Amino acid sequence: MAVIHYDRDASLELVRGRRVAIVGYGSQGHAHALNLRDSGVDVRVGLHAASRSRNKAVGAGFASFPSPTPRASGADHDARARPDRRRRSTTRTSSAT
Repeated sequence: MAVIHYDRDASLELVRGRRVAIVGYGSQGHAHALNLRDSGVDVRVGLHAASRSRNKAVGAGFASFPSPTPRASGADHDARARPDRRRRSTTRTSSAT
């Protein structure tokens, strides 16, 4: 049986007052970024220079950092919302910086 979680089941204390970097702005990154921002969290979106999503993220009011590495944004926390085929390279790059 599925478990349904509600707002009262979660706490924003882990991210309140901190900067969160969302790497990627496709269907998942877009949703995560909007939800966190709507909850009052400082969100940055990381996209590579040729990303087709960069204009969408900036148009939605997100500060963007020109790298898919969360450390480039000065974030305290990060979420990598990238396609599986690109996830491995992002992990290697961000671990090396």
